[in-house]
Amino acid sequence: MMIQPNQISGNTFLLEALSLSNDATAIYTSEELHIAFVNNGMLRIWGKDKTVVGKTFEQAIPEIVGQPFTALLQNVWRTGKTFKAHNTPANLEIGGVLGTYYFDFEYRALTDETGLTYCLLHTATDVTERVAAEQAIKFEESQREALENEQALNGELAATNEELMAVNDELQLAQTTLQELNEDLEIRVAEGTQAAESARHRLEAMVMNTPIAMAILRTKDLIVEIANGPMLTVWRRTLDQVLERSLVEIFPELHGQPNPERMRGVMESRKRFSLPETEVILGTVDGTLKSHYARFSYDPIFEQNGEVESILVTVINITEEVNNRKQLEMSSAALKESTNKLALINRELSAINEEYMVINEELESANQELVVAQAQLLRETQEKQLANDRLSANEENLRNIVKQAPVGMCILQGDPLFVVEINDIFLEIIGKPREAFDDLPYWEVNAEAKAFYEPITTQVISTGSTYYANEHEIALMRNGKPETVHVNFVYEPLKDADNKPFALMIVAVDITTQVLARKKIEESEKHFRSLADIVPAKISNALPGGEVTFFNQQWLDYSGMNFEDLRDFGYHEMMHPDEIPEFQRRLKAAAAKGVALEMEMRFKDINGNYRWHLNITSPILDSQGQITMWVGSTTDIERIKEEEQRKDDFIGMVSHELKTPLTSLNAFLQILQRKARNIDDSSSLGPLDRSLSQVKKMTTMINGFLNVSRLEAGKINIDKSSFELGEVMKEIEEEFMIMISSHQIRFSSNGEVQINADRDKISQVISNLISNAVKYSPGGSTIWVRSETVDKEIRVSVKDNGMGISAEDQPKLFDRYYRVEGQQMKTIAGFGIGLYLCAEIIYRHAGKIGVESQIGEGSEFWFSIPL
Repeated sequence: MMIQPNQISGNTFLLEALSLSNDATAIYTSEELHIAFVNNGMLRIWGKDKTVVGKTFEQAIPEIVGQPFTALLQNVWRTGKTFKAHNTPANLEIGGVLGTYYFDFEYRALTDETGLTYCLLHTATDVTERVAAEQAIKFEESQREALENEQALNGELAATNEELMAVNDELQLAQTTLQELNEDLEIRVAEGTQAAESARHRLEAMVMNTPIAMAILRTKDLIVEIANGPMLTVWRRTLDQVLERSLVEIFPELHGQPNPERMRGVMESRKRFSLPETEVILGTVDGTLKSHYARFSYDPIFEQNGEVESILVTVINITEEVNNRKQLEMSSAALKESTNKLALINRELSAINEEYMVINEELESANQELVVAQAQLLRETQEKQLANDRLSANEENLRNIVKQAPVGMCILQGDPLFVVEINDIFLEIIGKPREAFDDLPYWEVNAEAKAFYEPITTQVISTGSTYYANEHEIALMRNGKPETVHVNFVYEPLKDADNKPFALMIVAVDITTQVLARKKIEESEKHFRSLADIVPAKISNALPGGEVTFFNQQWLDYSGMNFEDLRDFGYHEMMHPDEIPEFQRRLKAAAAKGVALEMEMRFKDINGNYRWHLNITSPILDSQGQITMWVGSTTDIERIKEEEQRKDDFIGMVSHELKTPLTSLNAFLQILQRKARNIDDSSSLGPLDRSLSQVKKMTTMINGFLNVSRLEAGKINIDKSSFELGEVMKEIEEEFMIMISSHQIRFSSNGEVQINADRDKISQVISNLISNAVKYSPGGSTIWVRSETVDKEIRVSVKDNGMGISAEDQPKLFDRYYRVEGQQMKTIAGFGIGLYLCAEIIYRHAGKIGVESQIGEGSEFWFSIPL
């Protein structure tokens, strides 16, 4: 069974109700999904016009082919089972641009007495903004969590700073300088809490990126400060034609129209002004004037001092909707005129029939013809009765559609107003039972809303003008409990043939959830901005592809730039050129593993000076482990670096001064040792040997400090040459066979391998790793030293059966001066510089170094360099 589009459109009253609904609605009348009716709300979602009526679903919307919606609709037609979905993405082409939008929708089958489907009701709500709001809430929560983590890291950094200050107590001048700089930082943090400019930039970004036509007008001259793409489309102007020009200068035809004065009135009253439907006459590109219809809202923008110097203009173009309504009214009038003409024709036909009956009485010879004519009339009467039966069935079907509409609907009539028809959704919105309206007027049942809304109903019925309200807040008694709800509603007068209102239709949608979600987002964003601007670190956010979306006030103050300049080119311009390649390489590696990047690097300040910072870039992952955003925390550590440099300078100076007397002491001890051997003084040889051993240890320690000092000053050079690693391994093996008797050291190699490196420094790294293995493993145990070729790299490893290293200590082993804490470590000498020097030597060969270890199971230190 298939209902034709003209049958669906026959009931103007009910179709007008659906056309006025704020929710998108469409009706299909066959399993092939022929479109019999579609309102403006659904056309806006599809990005199409009224020409889709009569076409199939996929003919009307070609881009829907390949998506699941056609199959779902046809399944509902065949089974009669309603299908609902929420937050569902759909790819639609609107304005020539294919994009992804999100919808709540319902496919409902309407069936006849036999259970067969005669049409489908398709309703949908665009929830793209709601989905974006939910994603934004998750985004803000992740940002808040990231900020809390950054604050914890800042606390650890502060603790580290206190330890450095304790080590350098004797440097009183440095402490005084540090205190002065800290006081200066506190002043800058206090001054940095003003975030008005940042909020202004966010408002501008929102205006430019929203799909709704928006513009910001400055001062009472209504100077165009910002106008987004949809607004330029409404105005039919380019950005160059409107920017920094008065609105009345752009559109001279606005002289004498009320809107400019309304805009100035918003600045004076500091209150929002909106119009649900108004006519504006604007010039086209060829100079002619044309009427447009739109919903306007003018919102004041408050400056930091509380004054209103600009307003936000929002325009929703409803010209097509108004023109369609007017066209519908004209069609109704034409239909009425056609009906009157038909009645006149029927009267004329009746007169003719009477004449024919007289003629038939006079002409009995034509009696047989009369019998035939009567039989024909009988058939026509039967056909007319069948048509009336079908019309009644169609009207009943349409009444069922209204009852099953996904929006609240109520029809009132009389004086006082009584309920003529009301659906379940409307009863749910106002929280009243259906039987309450059986005997009582509407306003007696809904008494708590009477004071505000009864004057509106009176005005609509008396004037015949529609009343619109969006996001209206109302206190209702719902199921015996007071509740505050937010609704969009329309009061529409229903008019008779003389265009006089005789009833009132109310269409309402409960939007409390959307309003509360938006308010939650606004509160969350305000909280995030406050946190981000209060912390002393420089905070930033970026998308997975690297596009920066946020800099806090600390970054803006440090750089002296606004958000756009800093985002577009300033951030990388501030980096020190020497650190950019390493930063990019390490960031790429961190992104591949989904881990944070921590790196010390220099950034140029507002005065052009480079200062050291600790830059921590942390990824935020979704449930599938994919990066959704990056959170950056950059902390100024210039004072810490200066303290470290002073400490290194001090250690280098002391080490250099100690080296000369140690050299002399070593020479004197060797002379005494030779004399003791010559005279066979065994009692003196033992103490002299131990003294020489201690002098050698101290010389090694001082050389290590000197190497650190030279390394930090950039004075250690890598002198590369070509040599066989096997020869170096053999030399080290012979040396340790003489030096070490407490352990078994096993060497193994994969043969002769020619490498290009600094021979002495590679030998120093291997010897250092073996010495550490001896130091931290029990006597009599075995140490394995192995070299092998792996993926065009030479890899050397040293494995022991010692005490092992905890997982939390392993990442810090190669840091300067770091030593593992523990009872066993107190008996082992060292200053934490050996592994640091090994790592720096390997890094200068473009190599890698690491450790694999577990407590109680020994350790394996390794390094690799390219062949």
